[in-house]
Amino acid sequence: MSKSLIYIIEDDKALGMILKKVLTVNGYENIEVFSDGRHCIDELHKKPALIILDFSLETMNGLDVLKIIKSKRPKSKVVIFSSLANDTELMDKCKAGGALACFNKNDSGRNELISWIDKNLNSGFLSMFK
Repeated sequence: MSKSLIYIIEDDKALGMILKKVLTVNGYENIEVFSDGRHCIDELHKKPALIILDFSLETMNGLDVLKIIKSKRPKSKVVIFSSLANDTELMDKCKAGGALACFNKNDSGRNELISWIDKNLNSGFLSMFK
């Protein structure tokens, strides 16, 4: 079990809890789910190992949240998990804003996200961003 703190920002509470459950089943046990970016931003002082960010949020979009996260904690590790991940222009803006990767919010994308987390969080790759 990984004790690394992971934040999920997802305005669809059911989907946020499903992703949390999938991560838990895959060995991650320290996960907090936020329904909007503001609450996550208020909790950045806990220094999460990874932030999984939806792009389409009710109060502000993912790119705005990403910019605020990066301005407050430049070394924060953020990946985008969104149904808009096929919009390459939009995802390029997210990557330019500091997102490490972008994943589609479907079964295949969720599996790719888990594989990416397993490879990068456990390998120590993300530790160089602390």
